Amino acid sequence: MRNLLLLPLLYFLSSCGQEPQENEMVVRETPEMLSYDTTAIDSFSAGATSVDVAAEIRRSSRLYQDSIQKAKDLKAQTELLEKAKKTEEARKQSDAEKLKEQNRTKKAEEGASPATN
Repeated sequence: MRNLLLLPLLYFLSSCGQEPQENEMVVRETPEMLSYDTTAIDSFSAGATSVDVAAEIRRSSRLYQDSIQKAKDLKAQTELLEKAKKTEEARKQSDAEKLKEQNRTKKAEEGASPATN
């Protein structure tokens, strides 16, 4: 029995008395190229994206489409306003020309009527 207790004690003392070995660092001049893909995978299925990322993409896509639609509507409104301005200016010019023509005819009639008397 004494031998059984003595053996582990001797083993313990001999193992604690050893100096730790210093590991030599191996420095390679060129790093080893990995033979596998190190790209992180977000999900278990191939090409899948996270639910939060997909929701953000849908939300930003919707906002982008809304902003494009607003820009188109604004452009259409400005084009309509410009067209209305042009037609209004053309109408004013034609009215002014008609008024000038009427004034000319009135003056011509007034000038012709005293000469005939």
